[in-house]
Amino acid sequence: MKHLLTLAMALLTLTSVAQDKPEKTGKERTEMRPDFTPEQIATMKSKELALKLDLNSTQQAKIKTLQLAKATDRMAKREEMKAKKESKREKPSTDELYKMKNERLDKALAHKQEMKSILTTEQFEKWEEGNQRKMRGHKRFKRKKMIKKKRMAHARIGN
Repeated sequence: MKHLLTLAMALLTLTSVAQDKPEKTGKERTEMRPDFTPEQIATMKSKELALKLDLNSTQQAKIKTLQLAKATDRMAKREEMKAKKESKREKPSTDELYKMKNERLDKALAHKQEMKSILTTEQFEKWEEGNQRKMRGHKRFKRKKMIKKKRMAHARIGN
């Protein structure tokens, strides 16, 4: 009788744990995100950098204009992508993908050069270090790191 009772309890707990939680779709996620204006985004980013890098007022103003240009460009690209998505459902060709990625990398290089001209060498190094930390927190990076750890563990077991 005790075994039957234990088995019934185990089955009940397993069924309650095994039930799937409803996932949030992309549309629900975007509805939850606040819709800031480019000016608000630029102000927040420049203040965050001012706190992290101990910027003076002229540096903060220059970074704010740089962030404003970046935010308005990002908003325009977002609207363009929404319009493309609504008008046609086909994926971009490899040439279009190459062009978009190349454009994005050119903008990133230009942004880095602008930041280098605004910040001092110590501030720029600290800024770059922060950007590297963001990349380490990226999902793909974590996944690759996890796969590498598993491979190393399997190699140790095999030896």
